[in-house]
Amino acid sequence: MASIKDMTPYQTIATIVSVVSIIILFLMGILYRLYEEFVYKYAFSIRNTIDISELAGEMRVGRFGIFIATWVLLLIFNMAICSVVFGKCDYLTQMKLTSILYLGIVATTFVLIGLIPSLVEIFENTFGLFVVTTRPMSWLFKYEDIMKVFQSKIFKGRKDIIVPFDSILPLFNIHTFQETFDAIDKDGVAADDDREHYDFMFDYEKMCVSDADGDAGKDAKRYFRNELFKLCFAKYNAGHFAWAYIATIVTILSVASVR
Repeated sequence: MASIKDMTPYQTIATIVSVVSIIILFLMGILYRLYEEFVYKYAFSIRNTIDISELAGEMRVGRFGIFIATWVLLLIFNMAICSVVFGKCDYLTQMKLTSILYLGIVATTFVLIGLIPSLVEIFENTFGLFVVTTRPMSWLFKYEDIMKVFQSKIFKGRKDIIVPFDSILPLFNIHTFQETFDAIDKDGVAADDDREHYDFMFDYEKMCVSDADGDAGKDAKRYFRNELFKLCFAKYNAGHFAWAYIATIVTILSVASVR
């Protein structure tokens, strides 16, 4: 196997960029996970709300933190790539070039997906669903416990028939979460409307709630709603991460090609 010294500059760049891409994937994943916990803290401990409009300020702060942290990581990695490949590197010029392209590509991406939330849904209901339904993340977000609460109205009481409800998760998104949750929860309950809009319901008794959950554990409905919101926010966050990661890799490749 050839060493880096035996490779051409292009082969070296390709190898190093591949390694850096994996490292950035891991580091950005940590940043987005910390962002999730930051939002959860405000949602459930400080503001006691899952209304995204009320959490918008905290979400902007969190994403700005991710933006700055990723910028710093990119500056470090691009200067390292320059030093390894070319031996000598004008760090000031490299920082300027990286910053210009980062602002042009990544900042634009952040603005666009912020203005057009439906763009996030492209990855939210594909990559995001994969993340929250695959271990160890499915275990972290109690995915299997949450799915048990969804019960068929048609086969209610039939223990011999198990209906999978994994495909309905895209029905929920963080922007209309409370409205969708209430619509399902009250479906068929109102006296002036005997028409059922959904063929499934929430069976809160299926939610495993331990005494360690404190006040939330005393209210199965609220506990389930909060856990389902966390799951939906996680898949949304994964969709946002996918866009940010792609934009970051494009920036690295652009800097390498210009250099």
